[in-house]
Amino acid sequence: MTSIHEYSEQEILNMVLHNSEALKIAITPSVYQTSDYAASGVIKNSPGSFYGLFGYNSSTSDQYLQLHNAASLPADSAVALVVIKIPAESTFSIDCGAAGIAFSTGIVWCNSSTTPTKTIGSADVFLTALYL
Repeated sequence: MTSIHEYSEQEILNMVLHNSEALKIAITPSVYQTSDYAASGVIKNSPGSFYGLFGYNSSTSDQYLQLHNAASLPADSAVALVVIKIPAESTFSIDCGAAGIAFSTGIVWCNSSTTPTKTIGSADVFLTALYL
């Protein structure tokens, strides 16, 4: 006959904490960063997960930051998967949490004067993104 082990609350807590630490180590994201002000960039040209970004809009106008599910920069009028408004001359950030957002094709960012479709803007965004 097989015996069943009953775990104490402390044993369960220790297992959860141990597995949580292992998970943190296993999913350290990669970092993408523009080398100068830019209007767009390919964060990842294959399927991946997006965890967040932060940056600076140096434009004197508000604009939109778009994330596209693509392996390369799509044509103007493409519909973005994610859009955020970034105020003129300000910092901005997106935090997608530990689960992130899955992109089935690739992860491409661009600035745009319109939302939700792409109308590429000027090279005036400095950006750092976290992805797998």
